Amino acid sequence: IRPLSGRERQDIATFAGSAAGKQAPIRMQAIAVAFACVEPAFDSADEVLELYGKGIEQAFEAVIAASGIGDAASAVGN
Repeated sequence: IRPLSGRERQDIATFAGSAAGKQAPIRMQAIAVAFACVEPAFDSADEVLELYGKGIEQAFEAVIAASGIGDAASAVGN
């Protein structure tokens, strides 16, 4: 994984604050993982959503830590 860029962080925060984001928080995690994964690389969040749910959560937490955001709960809005 690699750290998220400022633009990627903003895109994720925007999605998380939307009606769709509030209904599907796992998609927000999948978007972050798709942005940050280098190996394997994903073309879309939909590809990430095919993975095991707990794996998505763990990868998301690693992305958040690598990005210097803090814990996953504070990622939204940062």
